[in-house]
Amino acid sequence: MESSEDKTVTKPNAARLTLIMVGICLAVFLTGMDQTILATAIPVINVEFDTSQNFGWWANAYRHSLIIGRAIAGLVAADVFSGIVLITTKLIPLAQRAAYLVTVVLCGFLIHTPSDPSAQSLSIVQKILQLDIPGTVSLVVSLICLLTALQWGGATYPWSNGRVIALFVVSGILAIAFVATQTTKLAGNARTIPSSLARNRDIWLAGMYAMCITGGVYVAILFLPVWFQDVRGHSPLSSGGLLTPVIAGYVVASILAEGITSGFKYYNPAMIIGTVLSIAGAALLTTINLNSSMARVIGYQLVYGFGVGFGFGQPSYVVQTLLPAEDVPIGVTFITLVQNLSASVFVAAAQSIFQGEMHKRLEPLLPQSSSSSSLLLSTLPTILSSMTAESQALAKSASSDSIIKTFHVSLALSCVSVVGALAIKWVPMQDTAKQDTASSGENAQNQNGMEIEEYKGNEITTESKELSCASDKVEVTK
Repeated sequence: MESSEDKTVTKPNAARLTLIMVGICLAVFLTGMDQTILATAIPVINVEFDTSQNFGWWANAYRHSLIIGRAIAGLVAADVFSGIVLITTKLIPLAQRAAYLVTVVLCGFLIHTPSDPSAQSLSIVQKILQLDIPGTVSLVVSLICLLTALQWGGATYPWSNGRVIALFVVSGILAIAFVATQTTKLAGNARTIPSSLARNRDIWLAGMYAMCITGGVYVAILFLPVWFQDVRGHSPLSSGGLLTPVIAGYVVASILAEGITSGFKYYNPAMIIGTVLSIAGAALLTTINLNSSMARVIGYQLVYGFGVGFGFGQPSYVVQTLLPAEDVPIGVTFITLVQNLSASVFVAAAQSIFQGEMHKRLEPLLPQSSSSSSLLLSTLPTILSSMTAESQALAKSASSDSIIKTFHVSLALSCVSVVGALAIKWVPMQDTAKQDTASSGENAQNQNGMEIEEYKGNEITTESKELSCASDKVEVTK
């Protein structure tokens, strides 16, 4: 009879677990640094190419195959973040994961993943058959059409232009096709979103919450350096330092959130706190202007960073708590997918708002000429060089107001996250290790009980045989 221990994953000792967590911290630090470097470099990239029209593409090239180097980095980052969560689900009990993931926030090569004896090697054909090709194609093309429409609308073409409308229509049709592939048998069993996950209301609410928190913070992180450099005249290095309060608030709040989650064994309190602080921080960011003191700007960033830190990691705990163990990898990947898609879509939407506001506010200030329309697509330094000294001050104020308008996207998303924070049901994060130990103990007790009963039955059978032999001897003596 095969023992239950043969089916369990081997747990690492304390030294190996420490080494694994160090490797995870290094991997997260490198991928996180890559994203923050991009945020402060985008204004310089705009100046290099003398265009502000492609802001959204510079940001989204990290996640989509527009530039080969950025595409490779984006694929690695997606695998790192989702892989880290999956590794912790195998190594650490659910009730303790929040405490261990603090080290991930504070910071792949030294990771030694545990072996799973039940894993089966598949052929290349079997692996291809497991891919959701119809769903993936419809989702990717739908996203490309949506991003292109958001990029063109209000900047290259008016929103009423047939090209923009056609892109929105095609994006919607393909999005419906993606939903159809996930809810019908068109993709067979190889669905991107399994039916068991698709029917779970709380998983969709967790995805919506992750979408709101992630999309909002990416808009703020990418447009704050533009405001620092183009409006306030800071260098890229200085703007990176001025962005630190958001990151610092996120780190500190993440530590506090993991402590609350580990202590109360519920993810809901941290989600509610994160929503409240995110709304407050995003609302404060919408109030800054050209003359705002840096102390105010830093304080507002801290509040918003605290809100994001409290809420960012909680959707993964929802997935790990509510889904069965075999569906947790798909659930974690779903949350990662939603986070990446939301960052791409809402950064493009914010870029569209920024371009529309810039056109509306700067066009009256530009000299009336045939080149004024093309000049509006340039960066702010190029626009200022064509203006008088009096108009330059007005143009800086207009540019500042246009950038601040993008923070309304963060505010709106933070407000929508209230639905996810309040509607997700309260389920305690049970200690899966203790549950496994208890179940194995019950199995052992049942097995021992069966052995005792079998032993007693054998004794009774032996005694009955001895009695029958004794009675036979008595009859022979008579």
